[in-house]
Parts: sequence; C-alpha cells; structure tokens
Amino acid sequence: MPKTLLCETYDQNLRERGGLVYKTGKVYDLGRGIRVKLTKETNRFTKYAGLGLQTVTAIPKNVCIGYFKTIKISRSAIEGYFNIHLGKNKFAVLHNDSLMNKANTIPYTKERKKMCNCVVKVIGNHVGLKTTKNIRPGSMLWANYGCVPMHYWKIQYGICKARLSSQASRRGTPNSQNNDNDPKCRDCFKRHVELLMCDTCTKSICAEHLTRKEAYLINKDHFFCKECLEKPLAYPNRFIKRTKIVPDKVKLFLNDCNRRYCSTSAFLDETWKSNLTKVQEMFQKANFEKVEILNLSGSFANDRVPWDRATVAAMLDALQRSKSRVYALNLGEIYFKEDALAELHKGLQETWIGFIFIEPITNNIDTKKLKGCFRRTTEIDKRLHPNGSNLSRNRKLRPDWYKNGSIAPWYDKQNRAFLEKSQMGKCFFSSLNSKHFK
Repeated sequence: MPKTLLCETYDQNLRERGGLVYKTGKVYDLGRGIRVKLTKETNRFTKYAGLGLQTVTAIPKNVCIGYFKTIKISRSAIEGYFNIHLGKNKFAVLHNDSLMNKANTIPYTKERKKMCNCVVKVIGNHVGLKTTKNIRPGSMLWANYGCVPMHYWKIQYGICKARLSSQASRRGTPNSQNNDNDPKCRDCFKRHVELLMCDTCTKSICAEHLTRKEAYLINKDHFFCKECLEKPLAYPNRFIKRTKIVPDKVKLFLNDCNRRYCSTSAFLDETWKSNLTKVQEMFQKANFEKVEILNLSGSFANDRVPWDRATVAAMLDALQRSKSRVYALNLGEIYFKEDALAELHKGLQETWIGFIFIEPITNNIDTKKLKGCFRRTTEIDKRLHPNGSNLSRNRKLRPDWYKNGSIAPWYDKQNRAFLEKSQMGKCFFSSLNSKHFK
C-alpha cells in the first residue's frame, strides 16, 4: 500500500532563513523498497521551481509511488492549494506539504511529453503519483498533471518572475519604443484607456483579448503574455534599465529653426558656440527662410574660442541663401576676433539685417578699426559716418513683409504674444522704439 507522507520541515534560525523551510537530503521510505529524497532542481526547465523529488532507488514502470495528502473534497477549487478535478463540481484539495506535491512538472507542452516520467492519477478515493517509465536511481521525478492547466501556469509564472530578478544584471535588449510597451492591443490593434503590459516583452493586451492563462495573472505582482509564459525570452527587455536616448540637440534646433522667431536657447546649451567646426556645420545646414528674428543667445562660453572669419562667413551665407527673411539678429555674448567683426560689419550690408545686438564690452568695439560698427544710429559720429549705421540702408529698404512703417517688421497687432517675447527689449533695444534707428 503506497504511503501518504508530508515533507518534514524545520524552523531553525527562523529569522535568518526567513521562515519555515524543508529538510533537504532526508530520505523518505515509501514502502515496497521505494525511497526518495528532496533535493535542488538543476535542469534548465525546472531550476526555478527550487526543490524537487529525486529517486534513491530504481522504480519500475506503472507503479504508484505514493499518495497526496487530501485536506477535503470541495465543490470548487480553493485558491492557494493544489486542486485535482475529480468530476462535476468535485475537487480534491491537497495539502501543500504533501511529499508527492514536491514532484515538479515541465511547464512546456513539447518538452513535457518527452521528459515527464510519472503522472498524477486518481486511484480509488486517493490521488497518487504513478510512474510511466522505468526510473533509474538518482533521477528527478517529473509529473504530468494532466488537465490541471493552472498548475502549469503557476510554474510558468514562477519561471518568468525568477528570471526577472535572477538575471537582472545580464545584458538585455532595450526597447526602441518611446515607452516600454506597445500603445495598442496585441490582438485588436486598438488603443484603450487600460492595457495590461507584459513585463518581459513589449506586448500590451486589452481586457477583452486576455487568454485564460493571462487572466489568471491579473492579480499577481507581475504580468506576462502567453508567448513569454510558454517560451520565456532569453534576454527579456526589462532585464536592464532602458538606455536613455540622448537627443542630438543641433538636429532638434535645425528641425525647428525655420520659424518667425528662432532662438538657440530652447535647444542648445551654453557651450554650443565653443566648437567652431560644429557651429560652421550647423550654419551650412540651417534654413532661415521664414525667420525674422534670429536669437543666437547664450553665455560667455566661447571666450577662449572666439569666432573667426570662417565662422562669420558661414553665418552670413546662411543669412543670405534661400531668400532669408532675417531682419533682426542677436549675437548675445558671443566673442569675435577683431578681423571677424570687420568681416561681419561689411557682410551685413548684403543681408536683410536691419537691427543687431553685439555685446560691446567683450568684443571691444571701440577700437579704431571697429569705430562706427554696431552702434545705434544716434550714437555714430556723423563726421566719420555721414550715412549713419551700415544697416541704415537695410532699414530704409523695408522688405515686403514690413507691416506698419514706423515700427519694426516683427510687430503684429494681431499677434501680441509674439511681440511680448522677453528677449525683445534686451536684444533689439525694444522693437517698439525702432524709430530711434532711422
């Protein structure tokens, strides 16, 4: 007669071990010369299950190894226990510490057919474990639980969950999406207010398209789609923190620069103007066709790398090509070499620039060579420059979009929000006072 045994447990060092644990290595005598012991699983399909049953003696085919300890017969399955369906509205609720309950299973269908060497059977009034093959000493007992799908689901869930924690340091494949999971349901391809998102891949599923297996996991700590449960990914996407994608700030600026008011401050940091090669490349790619105010703002970050003639030439070329509309230019706290400033002074006459701001102190515009450059018209010595500023001609030409005659071209009564840009007063001596430049 097969025996009904419970696993022996002990609670020594309870605080250190975190609770009740099973005795491993102890040999259990099941009668008729059959002996088994609890040992750690090592097979790749069962290692996450923890402990399993290993044979100490050989066991022939079609032999009942032992019985499960039955707590009661219930009309429905009871959560938290292993339940065997005996018939209509009839379930055997089995003790969690039944020795036979430590025989693990292979949770994946294809491998289960090949590897399982015993099966759970209802024998009379008992539920037992019966061999389906001749089993050698030292073999692990792996049971086919038949039509108890939730048992497989529980193990599959445990495997996926264990992989999330145990392989967290392994190199994974970061998602390329902006978010971790797809924004649409896997099956209906629709967006929903709520989606269940797999913790190891990018799939998302709406409530209407959950399989029975997936619905079983709704209240668990983690959620996995059926594909990941049945065939866990070798390197789940969530194993590593997704690499933060650092945007190309210059590219963002170039994509957004062709607008009426264009400023570098929204995209580029304070050091953008220190690398002259990159500054020149940026001007070569820039399209200022629709720009009226160009604000190259920043700090004194390029004090050791002042802009040279080549950089100024690249900027002037950008201001002239594609029928550029730039009429006001803020060069902020940008340092220039003296010959570059002279080149800029000369080249601005070939553009539409009518108003400009250059930091006077840092660029020392009071030198003899630069006398008369970049001044308000009212401040220029008329004896040296009878025509006033070199930009006077540009202002008098008044391009087609100059709307209101005596005030700056970017002033628009129908768009006051644009007028109230905080940079206007500083950069261009107040657009409403443009009459002072005549």
